[in-house]
Amino acid sequence: MEKIIWNEKVFSVGHPLMDEQHRILVGLINQFIDLSSSGVTPKEIQRHFIKMVQYAMYHFGAEEMLLSSVSSSMLEDHKKSHDQFAERAIDALMSCDGQNIDQAIKTFTDLWTNHVQVMDMEYRPLFIGY
Repeated sequence: MEKIIWNEKVFSVGHPLMDEQHRILVGLINQFIDLSSSGVTPKEIQRHFIKMVQYAMYHFGAEEMLLSSVSSSMLEDHKKSHDQFAERAIDALMSCDGQNIDQAIKTFTDLWTNHVQVMDMEYRPLFIGY
């Protein structure tokens, strides 16, 4: 699987904290991709996957607080999308047993890129020039 290359035009939502957290998630995903081809044990892969999911949940909390602070009408839909992301990411984690690591990486990466490029870009106009 190819690593994600950070691209401001594709991934920046216009808020410095959110962009920094998105960059961290890109780094975690890329580390996961590296691990998957380095011969580490399935247990180590699962540990890193847990780390990615935990950081994503931390980020979602920060994102929800940010949207709440600007009284955004997008908050409820965003929370629902975070819940769906968490469910699917946890399902991928549970199936990550050393046999289907590539699928787990693809699932998490697809979830993340879709979330940023669709849901997060909806709030971008609120923070351009922030």
